[in-house]
Amino acid sequence: MDEHTPNHRSSVKFNDYIVSTYVDRTSCRYPVTLWNVNDALNSNIPRTNNHVEGYNSRLGSLFPVHPHIYKFIELLRDEHLFQHHHAEQSRTYLPRRQKPSQDTNAQLIDLLNKHSNRELTDLELALQCGKAVKTQLDRNENQVIGTELIKDPSERPSNGTEKEKDRFGPNRG
Repeated sequence: MDEHTPNHRSSVKFNDYIVSTYVDRTSCRYPVTLWNVNDALNSNIPRTNNHVEGYNSRLGSLFPVHPHIYKFIELLRDEHLFQHHHAEQSRTYLPRRQKPSQDTNAQLIDLLNKHSNRELTDLELALQCGKAVKTQLDRNENQVIGTELIKDPSERPSNGTEKEKDRFGPNRG
């Protein structure tokens, strides 16, 4: 890792931080099993906790800061009903992941397979995984529509239809 890092004091300090926090098996702050996404890729589950953050955001938008107890109970009932319908729907329909995420997962799985077959060293695996994820970030940042490069997704042309925000109950905003 040191040979791929600029010889600068802050770079060395950053490398030392990464190694002591995540990599060193004897004294790391976060064990490899906590942050390694190998099992998530093999099990086809999300690599990030974005779904948890999304749910937290949803709850934050539903509940006022200090609700009256009766309003709190009413909102809990509504949320229970929503989650019940959502669970029922998930039995028959699993939402597909976005294509860029599928592509990145496929690249990462391919790299892990090459590493397992000893076609890639540990360092090559780390570097190529970093490039695969960075490419994903670059695609999201610079979205192309037709031949026009759009830096800001809010500038994307509208197709005239709005997606339904809440499919299972009263509109919550």
